[in-house]
Amino acid sequence: MVSLTRTVRTLAVAVICLLVLTAVVSQANVVAAGAAVTGTATGEDTGAVATASVATLDPPSIRQRGDGALVVTLSNASHDTGSRVQVAVDGGDGEPVSYNVSGASAGDNTTRYVVTAADLPEFDATQAEVTVTQGDTPLATETLSLRYVRAVGARLSSTGGVVVNTTETAGLGGGPVTLSLTASGQTVTADARVVNGTLRVAPGAVRSFYYPPRNATVEAADATILDTSGALTASFGRLAGTVSATADGGTLTVSSPAVVPGTEYDVIVTTADGRYENVLVAGGSNGSGRVTVSSSTLAAATSATVTLRHAPSNATVIDAATVAPNAVATASVAAVDRANGTTTLDVSGVTPLSGSVTSVTVVGADESATVSTPTLTGDTLRLDGLVLETGAAYDVVVERADAPSITLAVGSGDRGAVTVPSTGGTAGLGEAGGVSPLMLGVGAAGLTLVVGSVAFVYVFGRRDAETPGRRQYSLAVAVRDAEGRTPDRSVTVTARRRPDVTGDGGLGDGATGGGGLADDEGLGGGGRSPGGQRGASGGQSSDPGSGRQSSGVGVGRQSSGAGTDRRSSGAGTTAGPTPSGGGETTQFQLLGGEGEIELPEGQWELDVGPETDGGPRTVWDGVEEPVVFRLSPLPATTTVVDETGRAVADAEVTLEAPAEARTRDTGHDGRVELGEVSQLATDLTLRVTHDSYETYETRLDSVRDLADEVTLTAARGDLVVTAPVDGAHTAGVHVEATPVTPDAVPGRETVAAETGDDGEVRFDDLVVGEYEVTVSVDGAEYEGSTTTVSVRPDERTTATAGVSFTYRLSASQRERIDDLAGSPREMLPPQRIDGGVHYYYGTVFESLAAVIEAVEESGARFVGTGLSPDAVVTELLDVGEATVDAVGVALNSKHNVDLFSACADMDAVRRSWADDADGGFALETLFAAAERTPRALNTELRERLDEAEALVAERQSEVTVVSPVKEPLEEVRSFADDELTPVPDHERQLALSVVLDGYLDALEATFDDDALRDRLDRTVY
Repeated sequence: MVSLTRTVRTLAVAVICLLVLTAVVSQANVVAAGAAVTGTATGEDTGAVATASVATLDPPSIRQRGDGALVVTLSNASHDTGSRVQVAVDGGDGEPVSYNVSGASAGDNTTRYVVTAADLPEFDATQAEVTVTQGDTPLATETLSLRYVRAVGARLSSTGGVVVNTTETAGLGGGPVTLSLTASGQTVTADARVVNGTLRVAPGAVRSFYYPPRNATVEAADATILDTSGALTASFGRLAGTVSATADGGTLTVSSPAVVPGTEYDVIVTTADGRYENVLVAGGSNGSGRVTVSSSTLAAATSATVTLRHAPSNATVIDAATVAPNAVATASVAAVDRANGTTTLDVSGVTPLSGSVTSVTVVGADESATVSTPTLTGDTLRLDGLVLETGAAYDVVVERADAPSITLAVGSGDRGAVTVPSTGGTAGLGEAGGVSPLMLGVGAAGLTLVVGSVAFVYVFGRRDAETPGRRQYSLAVAVRDAEGRTPDRSVTVTARRRPDVTGDGGLGDGATGGGGLADDEGLGGGGRSPGGQRGASGGQSSDPGSGRQSSGVGVGRQSSGAGTDRRSSGAGTTAGPTPSGGGETTQFQLLGGEGEIELPEGQWELDVGPETDGGPRTVWDGVEEPVVFRLSPLPATTTVVDETGRAVADAEVTLEAPAEARTRDTGHDGRVELGEVSQLATDLTLRVTHDSYETYETRLDSVRDLADEVTLTAARGDLVVTAPVDGAHTAGVHVEATPVTPDAVPGRETVAAETGDDGEVRFDDLVVGEYEVTVSVDGAEYEGSTTTVSVRPDERTTATAGVSFTYRLSASQRERIDDLAGSPREMLPPQRIDGGVHYYYGTVFESLAAVIEAVEESGARFVGTGLSPDAVVTELLDVGEATVDAVGVALNSKHNVDLFSACADMDAVRRSWADDADGGFALETLFAAAERTPRALNTELRERLDEAEALVAERQSEVTVVSPVKEPLEEVRSFADDELTPVPDHERQLALSVVLDGYLDALEATFDDDALRDRLDRTVY
């Protein structure tokens, strides 16, 4: 037995030594690893820097290479080629960006220094100032554009615009890139916005390429380098080849991405039963437009030929495409391989889907995409380069070389996305101090071996005097953290009897016996006393829950270094031991985290649940030392994410206890480490703040309650934009707010609206952040503006951005206006003839000239009318001059000359129409008329001429001579009749209605002016 005891003891010592050796080796490796990363940083100059003499420099070269890199070439004589140079790039806004660049020989006694496009700044580098120095010596400076875009393809957006996919940009500063698109000799220049790694051209800028559909080559039209592997082509032409038709018994619907909703088309459908042709307005949505023909005959056709012509231009959009209206079938998504960008459709329900499949177009919620190389194998149709959503709904148009196209209805419910994968005292927080790499100690709590930061502990107890019946023994139990503090709350201790194990313990030798190891992080407490005690009862037990193993050797008890002061009170017990899991179980409440408990003889497993990392402890009668549960501090670590699960960097995270608070910022991965926190710390508050998110705050009972992940909700605020035109508030100004960094916070997106009558637009609940606000009005006569605003949480941000009306009258127009304004004088007859009526009629056109001249100051009034200011001015002048001529001819007739000659002896009179109560032209009249259609104005003017003729006929009996009124009216009526058939365009009709209606008012008022009426009463012989 002694031999067995020694053997076991030797084995235990060997195990401990092995652990010690492992820890030492591990620590040595850590030290060695630390030394391996110490020293001079890679690429750092360690020698002395030679001073270069730069008396005269050869002309240096600073340029941007085709791959976007900034290349500086210097002569070797101008600087020290063995040292780096410093290259600074300044965009004019904010701090310049500097680079420490090593050179490489470029031949011809020159050295080249390169800053790659990936390293160039993202601020606006349209006019970047590049300065090259070496130490304090200037070498070169140059101002140039460093704008760069690496483009990998062009496509059409869901709304009919052009999207250029990019993999790398530099120097754009979030601003637009001007692109030119050329097709069939036509070139369109348009600004492309930078959105989510793409360049986007608005649909309106490229709409002409649809009629007929063509392929447009995309190039840069400004200083930006557009780096491509080949020509960028936006294929408008492919849209015309994707046509499908469906029938519901009464209607035939023809669909194609080439059809633009809201546009008129001449629709020609030919079937075996006849030919249909009509002009229809397309419906549907962008990317999936359609025209619907109401005809049960066409709807019943099994095959039809469809031709669509763009009605305004007569350009053919779809040319004799063969469709099968009743060939709609259902299919489903069989498999989606996101890694390889492939979707496989199950087409087993299509009877039959045969023939040579040439292309497949998929129409989803926001985008349509075409696969030019689909693979039909049996009952499966594979679409390479396309990822669909399983279970979502799509329209799939299958084009076949030897059969009509067929439309497949895939899935049900909501429309899915079409994805084209890219080809690229009071308890504080109690943070523990450092733990030594290796420690071995024996104390009142038992044997403690600490390796690194992990502690292994075996715990002892004490037996009371024998009592009748089953013997009882008292055991002191304490729960403490690493700093020796006890909790300020009650702790439950659960004792579970283990099966009795017998054995023969050995004799302690004043050193350590073969104890078990417990996963209790922390340091062993207490000291060691000379002289051994008898070891615990022998035997062997295994604890699956904690993985501890205790040998039959036991551990010598110590006479000093008790882990806790025992108390005579404070321990409570339940009504008595109860069986649990095949053994007895009893619970005790430790008030303040420590006290004494009474246990019957035998071996017991003590557990305080999650309060300790050490797990359950095994004790037995005859052991006198207290059981101390050590609570190691836990790392307070969490990750802050947004609503999409993306990491939030630079969030301020605070963990606060009543007596202490710690604050750290999250890193780029959203992770924050707040240090170690005592498990006994209670009443904690976790607070997370960020300028772009709502403040997150929660209460924690313990650091164990700290979640692995904290989700922030984007903060929101309101934005009110005032958009005056030349300082005047008006409705119809387009206001668009675009986030400067749309990807920074989820929910940031471009919003747009038109101003109301108060000249304002309100955007509620915008995700906070910087927005670029752009205001604009359609038409070359308007110049919009852009301003940047910062939307703040729970605040209403106001911004003002104005639109300027830049229209100015030309020199020739001003000359014509002056001539028109001089009509009262120009229309006067010779002195021997009375000119009262001439002058009066001339003031009509004098008033008209004043209104025309006021157009320059009326920019706000033109907004939303659809009128061209220049066209309105031209038409008003044309109609005004023509009316002057017509009136002049009438006044010079023989009847009128004789009359006005007979009036020569009358007192001269100079009446002005503008002085009449209802006289004079006004801009209000012009814009009120602009609200009506040309046809309505045409009808109203004809009726007005009829009314004037009726009035003259009615009142001619009141005067002696009516020719000064009647003959000008006849000339004006003749001029109007020539102009009013057919109905002229809007501006011409508007000018006719305004000018002639005003003149007719003046003409009718002639009867009511006493001085003018006297001339009509003069007798002519």
